[in-house]
Amino acid sequence: MRWLSRAFVVVGLAVAAQGALVNVMDGAPDGDGAEKAWEKLVGRPVDEAVKAIEADAPKLGIENVVAISADSMVTMDFRMDRVRVFHDASGTVVRAPKTG
Repeated sequence: MRWLSRAFVVVGLAVAAQGALVNVMDGAPDGDGAEKAWEKLVGRPVDEAVKAIEADAPKLGIENVVAISADSMVTMDFRMDRVRVFHDASGTVVRAPKTG
């Protein structure tokens, strides 16, 4: 019988952890949970694009708007509080930056 109560505790912790993850992901920069993209920044200098995103979505924070080389490997996790700004070797944005 003791193993059954331990199983319930483990399942309860797993459900609680999943709920916490969902709550973190619900917090989109504009507050409605939707993905946000900045298509007009493609072709612009990467530094200018990062500053524009930080000004447009201040809730993201400076550490969550990241300039990354277009040929870099990145994790595939989905985070609504992060924007990756992919750029080429000359420092030009090559993809529309978006949350997620």
